Amino acid sequence: MSDDRAFERATRDWLEAGSDQTPASAIDAVLLAIKTTPQERDLGIPWRTPRMSMLQRLAAGIAIVAVLGVAGLTFLNRSPGIGGSPASSPSASPTAAPTIGPAPSPAPIDPATWTPFTSARHGYAARYPSDWTLTLGSAPANLADLTDAVGPFFDHVKSNGAPADEILGVSTRLPAGMSEADWITAYRKPVVDAYGAKCFPPPSEWEPVTVDGQAGGLYVGCNYVESTTFVGGRAYIFTVARPLGIAATDATEGLLRAFLSTVTIDASAADDTPVTP
Repeated sequence: MSDDRAFERATRDWLEAGSDQTPASAIDAVLLAIKTTPQERDLGIPWRTPRMSMLQRLAAGIAIVAVLGVAGLTFLNRSPGIGGSPASSPSASPTAAPTIGPAPSPAPIDPATWTPFTSARHGYAARYPSDWTLTLGSAPANLADLTDAVGPFFDHVKSNGAPADEILGVSTRLPAGMSEADWITAYRKPVVDAYGAKCFPPPSEWEPVTVDGQAGGLYVGCNYVESTTFVGGRAYIFTVARPLGIAATDATEGLLRAFLSTVTIDASAADDTPVTP
């Protein structure tokens, strides 16, 4: 038997006996390559035809099979539908994106649960949050007094939390001969002079509001929301104010609107008697 035939048989025996993973087509391809691959020579080197020993050729065949085997397995693993379903590699469970919903709405305001009070000095009644503190004004107010929010002229309902927001109520009689428009101009002037119109917008920018059936205007200042209503020759002013430097918010406006919904006005009951020193 020639060396070629012996090598081919030995290679086939080894492949068939030693590997149950190599496809028959791959074995045939290796044997055909061994039989038909010619010897090559490098440039400048005389052509010669030394024969490889049986051991060398067997080793070469094993190397070729190993390369084809790896390539075949790689192909099978990457090609669905060939040789069965491809092995599924474990994949990380997709991380759910955080759900970003709308900002939570503030708790609904129910003025029906608030504490009622009557301001005999200013001629109105209303309700205030039961966990806030009420201090009634003790003196009648005129136009000049309205710049002094900490004086004895205003009714104060103060929050016991932080920041210490306040609800203020006051009324004052319009000076004889002064129109409502002139009164508003005079009322706005000290604030506009000190802080600018952004902190006390003009009436053209006020939003219509109704207080006890009476038409009025609602406006947002720098740190407060306020309404002005004229009833029976008097100006009624209701405010929710925040500490200086803390801007008014939608919640500030919501609180004022809730307060206004509880207000009843009796301008004839207001007491303008001066306080005796």
